Amino acid sequence: MKFKKIAIGFAALVAFAFGAFMYLQNRGVEVYSETNEVYKIGSEKKPLCVFVWTSGCGNCVYSLPHISSLKDRFESMGGRFILVLGDDRLVLRQMAKAHYVRLNVQNLESFYDKNNKLCKKYGIIEFPTLLVFDSRGKLVKRFEGFVPWTESGNMNEVLSVFE
Repeated sequence: MKFKKIAIGFAALVAFAFGAFMYLQNRGVEVYSETNEVYKIGSEKKPLCVFVWTSGCGNCVYSLPHISSLKDRFESMGGRFILVLGDDRLVLRQMAKAHYVRLNVQNLESFYDKNNKLCKKYGIIEFPTLLVFDSRGKLVKRFEGFVPWTESGNMNEVLSVFE
């Protein structure tokens, strides 16, 4: 009888450990750079801003120069800021590169959403969308549509993740 209780307790411990391991392994969504470098969202221990956009969206393209000032402030406080193209088609990725050059925003770290995994996980249906994660990888703020980031109130709302 005692052996049976020990075996059941051990099995429960193993099941819990396996579940915790799988949770940590599946945490975050992978996005890809042009060189197929993989970045897992939520894997770092610092705040993260993810600007999800598409190259065929006028508001998204108009937002790119404004996003640079938010990026600079966010990174100066110790966070990471990335752009994610919400589509993995090659022609749209080439258009995105052309927008970066034309608008002189090449200093932005850019990735693309392969198979729309990021959009599916976070329910992104409107572009542009800005996702703000805290240092534990938890989504804490979400902004949809065009937002004038140069206005201090909007920028301060994003930067509040550092408080």
